[in-house]
Amino acid sequence: MKATTKYALVFASLWIILKIVLFQLQLGQDSFIIGIFANLLFILLAIFLSLIELGKQRNQPVSFLTDVKASAQSAMVYAVVIAAFIFVYNSYIDPGFGEARVASIIEFEMAKVEDWDNIKSTLPADFQNMTKEEYAAKTREHFEKQYAPIRQATMSLLGLVVTGLLYAFLITFLYRKVWSKFR
Repeated sequence: MKATTKYALVFASLWIILKIVLFQLQLGQDSFIIGIFANLLFILLAIFLSLIELGKQRNQPVSFLTDVKASAQSAMVYAVVIAAFIFVYNSYIDPGFGEARVASIIEFEMAKVEDWDNIKSTLPADFQNMTKEEYAAKTREHFEKQYAPIRQATMSLLGLVVTGLLYAFLITFLYRKVWSKFR
């Protein structure tokens, strides 16, 4: 197995285990934040460790872009595995997560519009002719779409791909300029 794939799968598996443990501990919204930061750390480690192992395997120097490509491969494998798991997680393991997020957002939004008659004049024209209940229904519909499992998986994939590409360039640059001095 290639180093890029190996480390991506190892760290993706660690994140999945962490997410399931956090679900079992029932930490609620805190597990969401912990999961995000763990994702950022694990994708970084997958990229870095795959670069180190690839550097040890090579007999001749390679270009910067070759290392970036290898780093990006690791990040992409990680991103696809995590996005697939997020879809499964939000669809089958914890389907109430999205509903709980929507309920807390609706509660927050409705607290902001307690004085509906004064507030609706500041809203866009589409909302000014609505009643408070219609506004609540429209807001709920909007956020239910945002927290649908497929939407969460898609946005996670997009976020991890962008983060992975940025990390690929950054880590490769640091690996070549800083880490190579310590070898």
